[in-house]
Amino acid sequence: MNVKLITSIEWYRTDSDLILGFCGKKGHIGVYRYWLNRSDDWEFCPAGTKVWDHYHQMVYWQGRADSCTFEELKGEVPPLPREFPPPTSYHVTDPSEKGTPNALAGSKLFVRVNSVPDKRLPVYVVLEEDRYETVFGDGCFRNFESAFLDRRSAESHVELDFEPNEFIAFHIRLVYLVARDDQLVLDMNNAEISPFDYFSLQQICDDIAPKIA
Repeated sequence: MNVKLITSIEWYRTDSDLILGFCGKKGHIGVYRYWLNRSDDWEFCPAGTKVWDHYHQMVYWQGRADSCTFEELKGEVPPLPREFPPPTSYHVTDPSEKGTPNALAGSKLFVRVNSVPDKRLPVYVVLEEDRYETVFGDGCFRNFESAFLDRRSAESHVELDFEPNEFIAFHIRLVYLVARDDQLVLDMNNAEISPFDYFSLQQICDDIAPKIA
């Protein structure tokens, strides 16, 4: 569809002359970005990507940008792409997740998953959050720290292996490893995952594999 048919684009400008256009209500479709005097053309960050999340938090949570209109920007920015969503050549996407042999058929972890009922192994993922960054920095990011096969081990790791720190918070998430065909996949159905949680199949498998007897 033509870009003019988008319900709305909310425009913001940061102190570093970054122009952000949030497509749809609070950017739920994606966000355009353009650096004045630095960019050659618009870029588009699809909703759900890490870079989209960064800008979404920066504007709507932390208020680190000033509202503006597209009329105010005319003469400083190029025309928007004629199509929406814009062609993939405009897209800024997250790097592809790397593979790991620990998720493949024949690995010790794959055999373990195949041995449990329904071939569905519960895993408790520990995420670490820098609360200072959440409040004053780039936003809330709960990144992978470790993974365990039972909740008590995950809780003990957090309680015993770290010194108390008011600026560091830990979160535990239950997910499942599932054997499908010749590899493992993540099953997060009914998991209480927040939009700020970041972890991957590779990270989980590579951390869990050495812990299997």
